[in-house]
Amino acid sequence: MNRKQVLSIGIVICGAVLILAILWALGNLTGGTALAAGYTAGDAEITGQVKNLDLQWTSGRIVFTTHSGSTIRLQETCSKPLAEDEKMQWLLDGDTLRVRYERPAFRPFSFGKEKVLTVTLPEGLALTDALISATSAGVEIPALQAQQLKLDVTSGDITAAAVAEQVDVSSTSGDITLTLNGTVKDLKASATSGNVGLTAADVQRVQVTTTSGGIGLTAAKAGDVSLHSTSGSVYARVAEAGSIRLGSTSGGIRVLTERFDTLSSDSTSGSVRAFLPAAPGFKADLHTTSGRVTCTLPLTRDGSAYVCGDGSARVDIGTTSGDITVMDAADPAALTD
Repeated sequence: MNRKQVLSIGIVICGAVLILAILWALGNLTGGTALAAGYTAGDAEITGQVKNLDLQWTSGRIVFTTHSGSTIRLQETCSKPLAEDEKMQWLLDGDTLRVRYERPAFRPFSFGKEKVLTVTLPEGLALTDALISATSAGVEIPALQAQQLKLDVTSGDITAAAVAEQVDVSSTSGDITLTLNGTVKDLKASATSGNVGLTAADVQRVQVTTTSGGIGLTAAKAGDVSLHSTSGSVYARVAEAGSIRLGSTSGGIRVLTERFDTLSSDSTSGSVRAFLPAAPGFKADLHTTSGRVTCTLPLTRDGSAYVCGDGSARVDIGTTSGDITVMDAADPAALTD
């Protein structure tokens, strides 16, 4: 065996050792047996006190339900038989319930299993923190109460109804449909290629961003509103608002409000339709490069600005090539257009 052959064999051996080391490290990074030592596999009925929920799921679906009992039930279903380490893992860590998709381990030849997790909560249970994340799974929550609610999904739709003070929802390629009751102090939502639809009774601060999906917000009362989409449309219907900021690069913008302090809207190639109250009034800067400006409200000119009523609220709407239309919020078209 010559020197060149020995060197080649040495390189192959070193490469094999390196690959094994990487595989071992990946297996340990996923938790290995360390996590499984404290967790229990399979369905469960939790009788202990639970204030926080930490749920991480990989593939399939997460469904929440309620019952009249006092326990929390965890049940998973799968179309394929599950080995013991492939079953759901759960741990009651103090007053935090932790739920994992399966026993963490490196499975290079596993193609994943779509498992449906059903979480049954006692009616009226109020959590402190509810943290739910999923990689390739949808989330369905018909009712949930928590001080802080965080939903993070990579590929899957989120449909949720909740009472929460702090809400943070994100999806990469799925749609978000969220209904919030009570008073929300802070609401954040983001989606890359999905749509975001929000309905709220009272939200103090809301911030929504999307890349290619549309945004829709309906609220009875809102303090600070910020909605921005790159190529999707933006729709905001807020009966009473403090400040409203809307933006879209190529999507259209439509806003309706009956009472507000400030409104700003910016669009590059999309049109803007604003339904505003004639009283008490507002002062508006309406500017477009190549679009048209149309207004059906009684306006007077104040330099380059338009004034309606007492001019107490402030409006700034700008587009590059889109049209700007300002109409009365009381116009029937505000509801049907």
